[in-house]
Amino acid sequence: EALLTTRPLKILVIRLSAWGDVILTLDVVRRLVSVPGNEVHVLTKQKFSAVYRQEAGLQVHEVPDEASLRELHDVIGKLREEDFDYVIDLHSNLRSRLICVLLMRTVLRIQKPRLRETLLFTLRGIGCLLYRRPYSRALVAIALVSPSSALSPSRRDDSTPGCWVALCGETAWSTKQWPQERFLEVARRLKARDSAVKVVWLGLNQQQRLGADVCDEDARGVADLQKLRTLLGRCQLLLCNDTGMMHLAEDQGVPVAAIFGPTTIELGFGPRLPQSRIIERKLWCRPCSKNGSRCHRVIQKQACLKSVSVDDVERIVTEMLTKPRSHGSLTAL
Repeated sequence: EALLTTRPLKILVIRLSAWGDVILTLDVVRRLVSVPGNEVHVLTKQKFSAVYRQEAGLQVHEVPDEASLRELHDVIGKLREEDFDYVIDLHSNLRSRLICVLLMRTVLRIQKPRLRETLLFTLRGIGCLLYRRPYSRALVAIALVSPSSALSPSRRDDSTPGCWVALCGETAWSTKQWPQERFLEVARRLKARDSAVKVVWLGLNQQQRLGADVCDEDARGVADLQKLRTLLGRCQLLLCNDTGMMHLAEDQGVPVAAIFGPTTIELGFGPRLPQSRIIERKLWCRPCSKNGSRCHRVIQKQACLKSVSVDDVERIVTEMLTKPRSHGSLTAL
């Protein structure tokens, strides 16, 4: 039964980590908050709480990033005093399940597709053929609270002069990262093709300041969520790896050109905007794992990334920039 009703409820949503996954839950909490009278709380790790604090109508509870059992016990004790009607577990790991048990409330829990993942990582290319139906973990989470499977992005600012393109060359795992110098070469080609193109480089981590000749604004190291939203909101698109910045851009209504290497959309974390594109090579070894740490190739390690050429990426990004954009709702791939 869908939880999104007209009856006011007091609800706790649990999503402890990580950055991209937390962003993917925003549409769930927005729907819950939209019901008049609902009191919605979220529980997450301290370093991800800023994502939720940007949302109106939410009460945010934090777990220390490396919480001890005593610290976790104290957090649970405070949550029990809230007397929630429902707990929605969008993390579904050992820690979140323990929290739910100790809260002793009615729980709605997302079902992680562990069998699906096992088959994909074991059978790889054949497994992808078995799972050809569209799949999105964000939509699965929404289905817990609402019968509708549409996602609602923010509207971007179309008044910014010029044609801004955002680049994000970082990932949490270097094994999912397309070479940074290739990002720079794409930027050089785009600017040489059209003088109106301006480039902003994004990334939560401070990286070596490369590519000053093609970077109109360097925002690497900027972790302020509102500033990132503002920067993305003025862009025509984001060129990135399979990373959390992809989900933040789409939440702002900005399409992405996402380079997928060891991962594939069958895992459920792909882009969702109809205008977004995935750039990838169909290889027998994909997907190997969530982070590319289990490459099965004896030779040509990371061929999934290295075989994606600058020409491939430039062509797709150019196509996206020349097509008119619309503000449709987000859908599954």
